[in-house]
Amino acid sequence: MPLAALLARALVVSLLAPLTPATRGLIGAPELALLRPEAILVSTARGELVDEDALGAALMARRLAGAGLDVRATEPPARPDPLA
Repeated sequence: MPLAALLARALVVSLLAPLTPATRGLIGAPELALLRPEAILVSTARGELVDEDALGAALMARRLAGAGLDVRATEPPARPDPLA
C-alpha cells in the first residue's frame, strides 16, 4: 500500500527508520495533511525524518491529535520551541 494511503487510514503512525537520503523529510506538511485529526505521530527514529515546523503547525491547527518525539533534529531544541 502506498504511504499516502497508509497515512490517510492510520490512527497511529510510528516511525522507526534510520536516517538516509530516502527517509530525510519523510513526514512533512503534505504527509501530515493526509493524517486524520485523531491521529498520533510517534517517532523513535532520527529527528530529521520529520519536518518539525510542519508538525508544530499541524498540532497548533489541531489537524492531528498529538505527537511524541524521542529525538529532535536539533538537540537541544531551539527556543522558542513550538513542539515543547
